[in-house]
Amino acid sequence: MEPLLKAEHLTVCYNGVPAVRDVSFQVKEGEILGIVGESGSGKSTILRAVLGLLGKAGRLTQGNIWYRGKNLTELTEKQMRLFRGPEIGTVFQDSKSALCPVRTIGAQIYEAMRAHERVSKKESWRRAGEILEKIGLTDWERILRSYPFELSGGMNQRVGICIAVMMRPSLLLADEPTSALDMTVQKQVAEELLFLRQECRSAMILVTHNMGLVEKMADTVLVLKDGETREYGDREWVLKEPKDGYTRELMDSVFRLKREVL
Repeated sequence: MEPLLKAEHLTVCYNGVPAVRDVSFQVKEGEILGIVGESGSGKSTILRAVLGLLGKAGRLTQGNIWYRGKNLTELTEKQMRLFRGPEIGTVFQDSKSALCPVRTIGAQIYEAMRAHERVSKKESWRRAGEILEKIGLTDWERILRSYPFELSGGMNQRVGICIAVMMRPSLLLADEPTSALDMTVQKQVAEELLFLRQECRSAMILVTHNMGLVEKMADTVLVLKDGETREYGDREWVLKEPKDGYTRELMDSVFRLKREVL
Protein backbone atom coordinates (compact mmCIF):
# COMPACT_ATOMS: atom_id res chain seq x y z
CA MET A 1 0.00 0.00 0.00
CA GLU A 2 1.30 3.44 -0.92
CA PRO A 3 2.02 5.71 2.06
CA LEU A 4 -0.31 8.63 2.72
CA LEU A 5 2.67 11.01 3.02
CA LYS A 6 6.21 10.44 1.82
CA ALA A 7 9.09 12.86 2.38
CA GLU A 8 12.23 12.26 0.32
CA HIS A 9 15.66 13.72 1.17
CA LEU A 10 14.36 16.98 2.64
CA THR A 11 16.87 19.78 3.09
CA VAL A 12 15.53 23.08 4.46
CA CYS A 13 17.54 26.28 4.87
CA TYR A 14 16.83 29.56 6.65
CA ASN A 15 18.72 32.48 5.10
CA GLY A 16 20.98 29.94 3.44
CA VAL A 17 21.82 28.07 6.66
CA PRO A 18 20.65 24.41 6.71
CA ALA A 19 18.17 23.58 9.49
CA VAL A 20 17.21 20.13 8.15
CA ARG A 21 19.56 17.96 6.10
CA ASP A 22 18.57 15.01 3.87
CA VAL A 23 15.67 13.73 6.02
CA SER A 24 13.33 11.05 4.66
CA PHE A 25 10.28 9.36 6.20
CA GLN A 26 6.77 8.18 5.39
CA VAL A 27 3.40 7.97 7.11
CA LYS A 28 0.84 5.29 6.31
CA GLU A 29 -2.95 5.59 6.63
CA GLY A 30 -3.88 5.69 10.32
CA GLU A 31 -0.24 5.61 11.49
CA ILE A 32 1.31 7.90 14.11
CA LEU A 33 4.88 9.02 13.43
CA GLY A 34 6.68 10.55 16.39
CA ILE A 35 9.45 13.03 15.55
CA VAL A 36 11.68 13.59 18.57
CA GLY A 37 14.82 15.52 19.41
CA GLU A 38 16.05 18.45 21.45
CA SER A 39 15.11 22.07 20.74
CA GLY A 40 16.56 23.28 17.45
CA SER A 41 16.80 19.78 15.95
CA GLY A 42 14.48 20.67 13.04
CA LYS A 43 11.25 19.00 14.22
CA SER A 44 8.89 21.94 13.68
CA THR A 45 10.67 22.91 10.46
CA ILE A 46 9.63 19.58 8.96
CA LEU A 47 5.98 20.28 9.75
CA ARG A 48 6.23 23.76 8.25
CA ALA A 49 7.79 22.25 5.11
CA VAL A 50 4.86 19.82 4.77
CA LEU A 51 2.41 22.72 5.10
CA GLY A 52 4.40 24.98 2.78
CA LEU A 53 4.70 27.61 5.52
CA LEU A 54 8.44 28.16 5.82
CA GLY A 55 8.14 31.95 5.57
CA LYS A 56 10.30 34.34 3.59
CA ALA A 57 13.54 33.22 5.24
CA GLY A 58 12.89 29.49 4.79
CA ARG A 59 13.44 27.48 1.64
CA LEU A 60 13.21 23.81 0.71
CA THR A 61 16.44 23.45 -1.23
CA GLN A 62 16.25 19.71 -1.85
CA GLY A 63 13.71 16.91 -1.74
CA ASN A 64 10.05 16.18 -2.41
CA ILE A 65 6.94 15.76 -0.26
CA TRP A 66 4.33 13.43 -1.73
CA TYR A 67 0.76 13.39 -0.42
CA ARG A 68 -1.70 10.98 -2.06
CA GLY A 69 0.44 10.97 -5.20
CA LYS A 70 0.74 14.77 -5.44
CA ASN A 71 4.07 16.54 -4.95
CA LEU A 72 3.25 19.31 -2.46
CA THR A 73 6.51 21.12 -3.24
CA GLU A 74 5.27 21.84 -6.77
CA LEU A 75 1.89 23.33 -5.78
CA THR A 76 1.08 27.03 -5.71
CA GLU A 77 -0.02 28.79 -2.53
CA LYS A 78 -3.61 28.79 -3.78
CA GLN A 79 -3.47 25.05 -4.39
CA MET A 80 -1.93 24.39 -0.98
CA ARG A 81 -4.83 26.17 0.73
CA LEU A 82 -7.11 23.42 -0.55
CA PHE A 83 -5.04 20.89 1.41
CA ARG A 84 -4.62 22.81 4.67
CA GLY A 85 -7.64 22.00 6.80
CA PRO A 86 -9.69 19.44 4.84
CA GLU A 87 -6.74 17.13 4.09
CA ILE A 88 -4.02 18.19 6.54
CA GLY A 89 -5.02 19.55 9.95
CA THR A 90 -2.62 21.22 12.39
CA VAL A 91 -2.53 21.40 16.19
CA PHE A 92 -0.16 24.22 17.12
CA GLN A 93 2.22 24.17 20.08
CA ASP A 94 0.31 26.98 21.78
CA SER A 95 -3.19 27.02 20.36
CA LYS A 96 -4.10 30.20 22.23
CA SER A 97 -1.48 32.19 20.33
CA ALA A 98 -2.92 30.88 17.05
CA LEU A 99 -6.41 32.15 17.94
CA CYS A 100 -7.70 35.70 17.42
CA PRO A 101 -8.06 37.32 20.87
CA VAL A 102 -10.98 39.60 19.91
CA ARG A 103 -13.27 37.01 18.31
CA THR A 104 -15.24 34.27 20.01
CA ILE A 105 -14.23 30.64 19.64
CA GLY A 106 -17.49 29.87 17.82
CA ALA A 107 -16.94 32.66 15.28
CA GLN A 108 -13.41 31.44 14.53
CA ILE A 109 -14.52 27.83 14.09
CA TYR A 110 -17.32 28.96 11.75
CA GLU A 111 -14.87 31.06 9.72
CA ALA A 112 -12.41 28.15 9.42
CA MET A 113 -15.13 25.84 8.13
CA ARG A 114 -16.61 28.43 5.74
CA ALA A 115 -13.22 28.75 4.06
CA HIS A 116 -13.58 25.19 2.76
CA GLU A 117 -17.27 24.29 2.61
CA ARG A 118 -20.77 25.73 2.64
CA VAL A 119 -22.01 25.44 6.19
CA SER A 120 -24.36 27.40 8.42
CA LYS A 121 -23.32 28.81 11.78
CA LYS A 122 -25.78 26.45 13.48
CA GLU A 123 -24.26 23.42 11.74
CA SER A 124 -20.71 24.50 12.55
CA TRP A 125 -21.64 24.86 16.23
CA ARG A 126 -23.33 21.45 16.24
CA ARG A 127 -20.28 19.72 14.76
CA ALA A 128 -17.90 21.62 17.03
CA GLY A 129 -20.02 20.73 20.03
CA GLU A 130 -19.86 17.03 19.22
CA ILE A 131 -16.06 17.10 19.09
CA LEU A 132 -15.61 19.31 22.16
CA GLU A 133 -17.89 17.04 24.18
CA LYS A 134 -15.89 13.97 23.11
CA ILE A 135 -12.65 15.58 24.29
CA GLY A 136 -13.98 16.56 27.68
CA LEU A 137 -15.54 20.01 27.26
CA THR A 138 -19.17 19.18 28.04
CA ASP A 139 -20.13 22.86 28.48
CA TRP A 140 -19.28 23.43 24.84
CA GLU A 141 -21.92 26.13 24.26
CA ARG A 142 -20.21 28.34 26.86
CA ILE A 143 -16.84 27.58 25.24
CA LEU A 144 -18.06 28.62 21.79
CA ARG A 145 -19.38 31.91 23.17
CA SER A 146 -16.11 32.62 25.00
CA TYR A 147 -13.01 34.51 23.90
CA PRO A 148 -9.61 32.75 24.10
CA PHE A 149 -8.51 34.83 27.11
CA GLU A 150 -11.54 33.57 29.04
CA LEU A 151 -10.35 29.94 28.77
CA SER A 152 -7.53 28.07 30.46
CA GLY A 153 -4.48 26.81 28.57
CA GLY A 154 -5.86 23.28 28.52
CA MET A 155 -9.22 24.48 27.19
CA ASN A 156 -7.56 26.50 24.41
CA GLN A 157 -5.47 23.46 23.48
CA ARG A 158 -8.64 21.39 23.21
CA VAL A 159 -10.17 24.12 21.04
CA GLY A 160 -7.09 23.91 18.80
CA ILE A 161 -7.56 20.15 18.51
CA CYS A 162 -11.25 20.68 17.69
CA ILE A 163 -10.47 23.14 14.88
CA ALA A 164 -7.81 20.79 13.48
CA VAL A 165 -10.16 17.80 13.24
CA MET A 166 -13.43 19.57 12.34
CA MET A 167 -13.16 18.53 8.69
CA ARG A 168 -11.81 15.08 9.53
CA PRO A 169 -8.41 15.48 7.83
CA SER A 170 -6.57 12.39 6.66
CA LEU A 171 -3.36 13.69 8.26
CA LEU A 172 -3.01 15.58 11.54
CA LEU A 173 0.18 17.51 12.33
CA ALA A 174 0.62 17.99 16.09
CA ASP A 175 3.43 20.37 17.05
CA GLU A 176 4.29 19.92 20.76
CA PRO A 177 0.55 19.66 21.57
CA THR A 178 1.13 19.11 25.31
CA SER A 179 4.23 21.22 26.06
CA ALA A 180 2.30 24.13 27.62
CA LEU A 181 0.12 21.90 29.80
CA ASP A 182 0.50 20.41 33.27
CA MET A 183 1.03 16.68 33.68
CA THR A 184 -2.63 15.81 34.30
CA VAL A 185 -3.85 17.72 31.25
CA GLN A 186 -0.98 16.30 29.14
CA LYS A 187 -2.28 12.80 29.82
CA GLN A 188 -5.83 13.83 28.94
CA VAL A 189 -4.80 15.50 25.67
CA ALA A 190 -2.73 12.44 24.66
CA GLU A 191 -5.72 10.19 25.28
CA GLU A 192 -7.96 12.59 23.34
CA LEU A 193 -5.62 12.57 20.33
CA LEU A 194 -5.57 8.77 20.35
CA PHE A 195 -9.36 8.74 20.59
CA LEU A 196 -9.63 11.13 17.64
CA ARG A 197 -7.22 8.97 15.63
CA GLN A 198 -9.61 6.08 16.21
CA GLU A 199 -12.72 8.20 15.63
CA CYS A 200 -11.56 10.01 12.46
CA ARG A 201 -9.09 7.35 11.26
CA SER A 202 -6.50 10.07 10.75
CA ALA A 203 -2.77 9.53 10.45
CA MET A 204 -0.63 11.80 12.61
CA ILE A 205 2.82 13.34 12.83
CA LEU A 206 3.55 14.06 16.47
CA VAL A 207 6.44 16.48 17.06
CA THR A 208 7.68 16.46 20.64
CA HIS A 209 10.69 16.28 22.95
CA ASN A 210 8.58 14.24 25.40
CA MET A 211 9.79 10.66 25.04
CA GLY A 212 7.07 9.40 27.38
CA LEU A 213 4.43 10.80 25.00
CA VAL A 214 6.09 9.04 22.07
CA GLU A 215 6.14 5.75 24.00
CA LYS A 216 2.40 6.09 24.59
CA MET A 217 1.28 7.25 21.15
CA ALA A 218 3.68 6.59 18.26
CA ASP A 219 3.84 3.62 15.89
CA THR A 220 7.10 4.71 14.27
CA VAL A 221 9.78 7.12 15.48
CA LEU A 222 12.15 9.53 13.74
CA VAL A 223 15.00 10.81 15.93
CA LEU A 224 16.59 14.10 14.86
CA LYS A 225 19.70 15.91 16.05
CA ASP A 226 21.06 19.09 14.47
CA GLY A 227 18.68 18.64 11.55
CA GLU A 228 19.87 15.13 10.68
CA THR A 229 18.31 11.69 11.09
CA ARG A 230 19.92 9.68 13.88
CA GLU A 231 17.42 6.82 13.96
CA TYR A 232 14.18 5.90 12.20
CA GLY A 233 11.89 2.90 12.41
CA ASP A 234 9.37 0.96 14.46
CA ARG A 235 8.79 2.38 17.94
CA GLU A 236 9.59 -0.88 19.73
CA TRP A 237 13.13 -1.26 18.44
CA VAL A 238 13.96 2.47 18.26
CA LEU A 239 12.96 3.12 21.89
CA LYS A 240 13.71 -0.24 23.50
CA GLU A 241 16.79 -1.28 21.49
CA PRO A 242 18.25 1.99 20.18
CA LYS A 243 21.41 1.64 18.14
CA ASP A 244 22.35 5.32 18.23
CA GLY A 245 23.94 6.80 21.34
CA TYR A 246 21.86 9.97 21.09
CA THR A 247 18.62 7.97 21.18
CA ARG A 248 19.86 6.16 24.28
CA GLU A 249 20.53 9.53 25.92
CA LEU A 250 16.99 10.67 25.12
CA MET A 251 15.55 7.49 26.64
CA ASP A 252 17.70 7.89 29.75
CA SER A 253 16.19 11.36 30.22
CA VAL A 254 12.65 9.94 30.64
CA PHE A 255 11.56 10.30 34.25
CA ARG A 256 10.07 7.13 35.71
CA LEU A 257 8.81 6.57 39.22
CA LYS A 258 10.29 3.53 40.92
CA ARG A 259 8.22 1.99 43.67
CA GLU A 260 10.10 0.14 46.38
CA VAL A 261 8.65 -3.30 47.06
CA LEU A 262 8.29 -3.91 50.79
